[in-house]
Amino acid sequence: MRTKFKKFYDESTIGMNRNEKAAFRQNICDKTGCSINVVRNWLYGVTIPTPLEQKALNQIFGKEIY
Repeated sequence: MRTKFKKFYDESTIGMNRNEKAAFRQNICDKTGCSINVVRNWLYGVTIPTPLEQKALNQIFGKEIY
């Protein structure tokens, strides 16, 4: 299942190598205050961000993800 967050992540990391993608994930962690495991769960669709986290992601990245 491809979540909205996964779709945003895939579109944002087109052309990046593995290290650049890891740095982008870490950047998401730093900006949201979430752990890498939480972000990984969002990417794999295990969990989704809470409504407050969704709003924060939209504001941080300046895109309508959710």
